[in-house]
Amino acid sequence: MDDFGMGHSSLIYLQNNNFDIVKLDGSLAREVLTNKRSSEIIISIVNLSKNLNFDIIVEYVENLNQRDKLYELGCEIYQGYYYSKAIPFEEFIEYANQEI
Repeated sequence: MDDFGMGHSSLIYLQNNNFDIVKLDGSLAREVLTNKRSSEIIISIVNLSKNLNFDIIVEYVENLNQRDKLYELGCEIYQGYYYSKAIPFEEFIEYANQEI
């Protein structure tokens, strides 16, 4: 499920469907360092993900401090400019095969 956390029907989707991965809406991640309420909402979603057996991808992760805070809150999979801009599939394959 994409953009979880901001749509009015997100919880209904979780109630009526099984998901392996839920992508957390970027507006929560953008404010995780400056808005305590965003952090609390993310903690609640992390707990929900554990109880319902789905992983969370957090989008709009743009810097190390933001990523570290999200990790502290229980998030472990990230998407955003901190790692890479959007790239074509062929470039992604090269990027993914690079040694870190």
